[in-house]
Amino acid sequence: MLLDVAQLLLGGLFLYFGAEWLVKGSAGLALAFGLRPLVVGLTVVAYGTSAPSTPSAPAPRAGAASRASR
Repeated sequence: MLLDVAQLLLGGLFLYFGAEWLVKGSAGLALAFGLRPLVVGLTVVAYGTSAPSTPSAPAPRAGAASRASR
C-alpha cells in the first residue's frame, strides 16, 4: 500500500513538472520564431489538451485495417 501511494505521488509530480516543461518550452520556441502571443497561447492550449491522451492511444498493427474502413 505504501509503495502504491509513493508511486501515485511520484506520478503526480512527474505529470506536473512535465506539463510545466511542455508549456514553457513550446511557448518559448514559438515566441522565438516570432509568432504572435495569441497564436502561441491557442496552440499551447490545443496541444496541452490532447497531449495526455496520446500515450494511451492504441498503436495500429502492421497490416491491420483501420476502424474507419470497416
